[in-house]
Amino acid sequence: MSCANNSSNVNETFIIEPFVAEDIYTTSATLIGKTIYFDRIDILSAYTADLSSFSTTDIYVTGGTYSNGIATFKNNSGGTFSVTGFSTSTATAFTGGTVTGATIFTGGLTANTISATTYQNVAHSGTTGLQGGIVGEYYHLTASQQSRVLNLIYSGQVTTFSIAPTTAERGTATTVTASYRMIAGDDIYTGATINPLGYNLYPDFTDGTPRTTGFTQAASASTTTYTLNYGYTRNGVGNAAAATATFTTYLPQWCGVNVAFSAVTNYAAVSALGLTKIVSSSASQSMTPIANNQYIWFISNKSNATITQGGLPTAISSLNVEDGVSDFYLKSFTLTLANGITTGALYTYISRQSKTLTGVLYTIA
Repeated sequence: MSCANNSSNVNETFIIEPFVAEDIYTTSATLIGKTIYFDRIDILSAYTADLSSFSTTDIYVTGGTYSNGIATFKNNSGGTFSVTGFSTSTATAFTGGTVTGATIFTGGLTANTISATTYQNVAHSGTTGLQGGIVGEYYHLTASQQSRVLNLIYSGQVTTFSIAPTTAERGTATTVTASYRMIAGDDIYTGATINPLGYNLYPDFTDGTPRTTGFTQAASASTTTYTLNYGYTRNGVGNAAAATATFTTYLPQWCGVNVAFSAVTNYAAVSALGLTKIVSSSASQSMTPIANNQYIWFISNKSNATITQGGLPTAISSLNVEDGVSDFYLKSFTLTLANGITTGALYTYISRQSKTLTGVLYTIA
């Protein structure tokens, strides 16, 4: 070794192995029962996760309520939770809209105007209408007031019935016309018959149209009352009513002049005298005859009549007595009427002397 040179040459060889960098990661997972198995790139089921402690029940909201800005919800497990923060200011209150279908406002409903087809269970205070939502319910009226109001506006039935003529000569058949009209109004007719004819008018002839029907009044009848009997309901209550018309026949009476002096007893003989016939209930008659040597005649239904001549009273004999002094002789007789069957009691007043005169007024009463 030389001290003049301190360096040395060292020849050494190093072997460097290559670096290996390998990532280990999960490649898949499988759920079997309540356990998850995870596979790595280097090994299957490298690790697991046990899920048995986790619940699999679905929890969901089943309902809720709202009060004073707090919404409380209930779930299917029986638990509840609340949500707060809702504004209770009237500035955000419901201001209008349309409700369709049955709706209940549990907290009440206030509005300036409410429009509905039917109102039920409405408080009467402050309302101005008459009838409520329930039939027969009236606001602000007592039972007595309700009745009086309904009577003012109720239109009841109006039934009219008449006959023409109403009088005729006894012993002659007469054609009579019955006129009737039945207006139901707010009532309901339940029947209608004209008696004693037995004509049924219900239901065809109770529609308010004026109608007539004809019939023949018997010759022998003196007085007949015809009645339109009818029934109707008013506010559910049945009623019966009647409208009547009376037909009356009278014995014929006569007045005039004739040359005959003897009384007669049959209709044909009286008619042949040429006297004026009067059909009336009254015995009062008057005439101003033109007589030429003829007798003054009155045939009356009155047995105690008085006669005036020119405004002055005349003397009348006793019944069936020709006393030779009285102005008129009074006689009674039974007259067979025009039908040849019916009879009636009449009285003749015949002047005792024949007269020739004109312009003289005679009256009998």
